[in-house]
Amino acid sequence: MKHSYSLPITVFILWGSLYVVSKPAMENVPPVTLLFLRLAIAVIVLAIILKRKYGSLPRMKKEHRGRFAAIGILGYGAGLACLQISNDMLDASLSSLLNAMCPIVIFVLAGLILRERISAGKIIGIVLAIAGIYLIVGKGGGDISIPGVIIACVSVALWSLGSVLTRAVSEGYDPLAVAFFSMGLSLFPLGIGSAVEMSAHPPVFTLAVLISILYLGLVATATANIMWNIALCTTPASTCSMFYPVQALSSAVMGIVFLGEAVTPGFIAGAAVISAGIVLAAVSDGRQTKSRPALPRSSSVSALERP
Repeated sequence: MKHSYSLPITVFILWGSLYVVSKPAMENVPPVTLLFLRLAIAVIVLAIILKRKYGSLPRMKKEHRGRFAAIGILGYGAGLACLQISNDMLDASLSSLLNAMCPIVIFVLAGLILRERISAGKIIGIVLAIAGIYLIVGKGGGDISIPGVIIACVSVALWSLGSVLTRAVSEGYDPLAVAFFSMGLSLFPLGIGSAVEMSAHPPVFTLAVLISILYLGLVATATANIMWNIALCTTPASTCSMFYPVQALSSAVMGIVFLGEAVTPGFIAGAAVISAGIVLAAVSDGRQTKSRPALPRSSSVSALERP
């Protein structure tokens, strides 16, 4: 089966904009509260779309409740909360570099849980792309917060697990419903965390902050996560994840365009290396797909994909 790469590429471009757009908001709204607000906006948007599409909100199958709870609470809730917190504790460059490790973790989990075959070309391509990210962002300046690094690594592990579980539970559901269930379940722990956080650090909502939150909720969260779930429902998790370096590259480009950041020789070299790595991974994925024998629908899903 031929997979489309346009969806995951677009998703990572939108996620790359998070680093640029969230800057004014992060100065006035604490991290967990900001995450809760943008996910809440996304859930409301998804509920409206699903209601208009089906006449009522969809229901998850009883046997899948545990998996959706894991995706929502661990992947979206704890995973993204750890990412927001680590972004506050680390330089943006180091945070971006650590987040770029997601595809490697997804490759491992997809092989273990979904029995996806990972080619050597994919691995080499992703490692090359991560090296390109290092050329662009470096390792960060100043003192490195060890707790921040640990929290960032926990975020990578939890988000990667949530992405693989999304692929495992996606059959038989509208991708919009998958996103609605997952993000909706994350609001319970995030709401508690936000309440505790706001008691110590009350948010300040300026016009710039409100515009940023609306963009983060409507575009970078609702739209991007709908597209991510569609991609995971139709394409192997390892294939989707090989475009993760696009996020760091697009973030750097937007920083240059919108924030006036300098174009350095490291950026040019890094962009070339990232592009080469992604092309290598995509070519390897295409060859692997062509060489894989067609399987009947009933046997193409692993044991964990079908209860």
